[in-house]
Amino acid sequence: MNKKWNYLLLLLAILFGSALQGCTTSYGAKPIEARVVDANTGRPLEGVIINAKWELNFGWEYGSYYDMKVMEAVTDQNGRFSFPAWGPEPIPSQLPWNARMQNGDPVMTFFKGGYIPLRLRNEREEWHRFSGPRIRTSEWNGKTIELKKFDENFKYSLPGYAAMVNGLVDSGLSYSVSGGYICDWMKTPRMLVAMLKEVDRINEQDKSHTISNTISSKYIINEFELSSLQNGCGSTKEFLKEYMK
Repeated sequence: MNKKWNYLLLLLAILFGSALQGCTTSYGAKPIEARVVDANTGRPLEGVIINAKWELNFGWEYGSYYDMKVMEAVTDQNGRFSFPAWGPEPIPSQLPWNARMQNGDPVMTFFKGGYIPLRLRNEREEWHRFSGPRIRTSEWNGKTIELKKFDENFKYSLPGYAAMVNGLVDSGLSYSVSGGYICDWMKTPRMLVAMLKEVDRINEQDKSHTISNTISSKYIINEFELSSLQNGCGSTKEFLKEYMK
């Protein structure tokens, strides 16, 4: 009998949770403040670029997405960075009825040349991945986050490190050119420029040309330029000129 009641209560909880989730019409987030240090020395890292993204998923099996909010920050000399609170803001009316934010958001990407790129999100293990609150928080708020320096003699070879950087560049490039929300790269110019500079540094370091799949920053910029002009975002080269200095 107890098992039957437990099953019934679980079923009611699922149905009730789904009904509440269906009432969500807006989202917001509390501020985030944290610190980044070198994993080996514990010293604060200045100039680490962090992107935070709050994403809405929708459609069949929530396979489509829309960036509801994208922010960019850079660590100071003490390794500290912050993102301000935002919202609540309404879910864009042009999105389908089931547009919802996953419990893991925000997703934060950390990048600094010479360090292994890092991506963090909330690690909440809930029975429904879209059951989170309307006002979101980050589990990394107030924490110290460690970045590991690239060391080809330790764990990562130069080709392995290049593949990580190229993976970030390629994902940004394909996302921008895919025709979805193609001007979103303009919200993260420092990250894009830092990756472009690191691509060129890797190419310069690869004297023996062992990394055959490394693309040049010139190629990347040209691809962004073509896509941006075609879709009314303006010139990528002009927009990034100030950040390339």
